[in-house]
Amino acid sequence: MGVYPIMYILFDIERLLDGVQDLRPYELPHHTEGGYTWHVFHRRHYTFTASADDFRQALAWLRGDRQPPLYDGAEPEPNVFYFTLGTHSEDSRVVFEFLDDHQRLLPVDARERHVIAQVSFDGLKNDGFLSPFHPAWPIVRAVLAVTRPVHAHVTGDVFSTEDGSLDLERIALGVDTSTFIGPEQLANLPDDAFAHFAFVERVRAGVWLTIPAPHPQGSQTVGAALCDRHWEAGRVLAQQLSDAAPIL
Repeated sequence: MGVYPIMYILFDIERLLDGVQDLRPYELPHHTEGGYTWHVFHRRHYTFTASADDFRQALAWLRGDRQPPLYDGAEPEPNVFYFTLGTHSEDSRVVFEFLDDHQRLLPVDARERHVIAQVSFDGLKNDGFLSPFHPAWPIVRAVLAVTRPVHAHVTGDVFSTEDGSLDLERIALGVDTSTFIGPEQLANLPDDAFAHFAFVERVRAGVWLTIPAPHPQGSQTVGAALCDRHWEAGRVLAQQLSDAAPIL
């Protein structure tokens, strides 16, 4: 049984549409399992086509009326669509899910310009974050490079937000062990904002921040002091992001 952390990504829709077709080589079109919304009866499996218009239509459906309830007295079914990238090895498989509930966290005037995705991957061997050695990292890196999100970060798992703590600020400004800072946020940060992070990688228009090894205990490449420095730098960065500019 795997351990599946969750990554939240705030996409700019136009940049997402510009880059989404470049992800077709990574698609697993017949993989219809996985993700945290497997139980949603009406969820739709998005299959990549040659036209970005199909993806735009999927986004429009996501914002539309919910699906009929499964039985009398039940709530309407949420709108969810998803796709899977990677290989058939569970270690490198990445499931991208788009939920209507998450889009309601966005201001009404921002819903035509931005969309939120939740992303799950196997964290069993990597302590639940995306180090440079994680087999899913090349897939996630490709997504970040071609879609140029506003922000992304990896947190514990979807159940850590069931207390209602998931909000737009957490999605758009959250800084955790693994975090992506997109172009809009980079423009509002000081030049030395990333000086104390354990691992910094430029990913096209943004920056990826993480810890380079699965766990400091017994690791020959990362010590506890470096991890502490990374987490303290993340705390400072989160405050800088909060102070720099409006979320959207």
